[in-house]
Amino acid sequence: MKKGFFLVIVLGALLAFFLPGETSGNREKPVLPELVALVERGGGGVDGFDLEGWAVVKRRGEVEKIWKDLDLTGSLELQDGRLSPVQSSQGKAICYQGRPAEGAEVRITLQKVGQAGPQDLTYLMLKARIPSGTRTALAWEEKLRETLAAAGSEHGLYLTVKGRIPRKLGREAQLAWGEAVLQELGGSVADSLRTEKYLSLVGYTPVFFDAVRVGKKKVNINVALVSQAGSEETLVYLGTPLISSEY
Repeated sequence: MKKGFFLVIVLGALLAFFLPGETSGNREKPVLPELVALVERGGGGVDGFDLEGWAVVKRRGEVEKIWKDLDLTGSLELQDGRLSPVQSSQGKAICYQGRPAEGAEVRITLQKVGQAGPQDLTYLMLKARIPSGTRTALAWEEKLRETLAAAGSEHGLYLTVKGRIPRKLGREAQLAWGEAVLQELGGSVADSLRTEKYLSLVGYTPVFFDAVRVGKKKVNINVALVSQAGSEETLVYLGTPLISSEY
């Protein structure tokens, strides 16, 4: 299932729900190491990372010029990718897809938005899928944060750690594991969703600096545990503000 925030054309409508954190001291502080530590302290191993970011680029001009001015492939150290123009109902866009040497998969979309009011707006969307390796993932988090901040003052980043626990957790054990993660972060469960295959919990913690609105609640931590038929393992996903991976 696709949970959380998927950065596509609807991004503009969602900007109003991405809220700055209340603790200025940890603004733009890397958070992947903390998510990794939570998985490992819970007896799990890390499989990989999904990073999805956005920024509102308040620059005038054609999308090709904005792309050149931002120098996104240079700031992210990308080479030998595929660049292609796209025409959507929202306006003209440029898409880039590449695979850096360390095994990451990167997609960049620069979307010009027509009829966006008096301002000439362009949305930048970045998505990176990173293999396991905390140092590599941390380097990518830092690069994406720097790139998004340089592109526009309104920006955000969704981070997901994917892992697994080498045993099958029952329903009560899944709930206990998820609640323990939130409690360790000084938070509590704000909402939950359970199906036959997975449990998803969301909450709020002062440890992480960004948050989104889910209904009337402010949340910035999402925990999911997934049981696979015939498997003796439990898949785990930890994300902030929400999980952006499929599970």
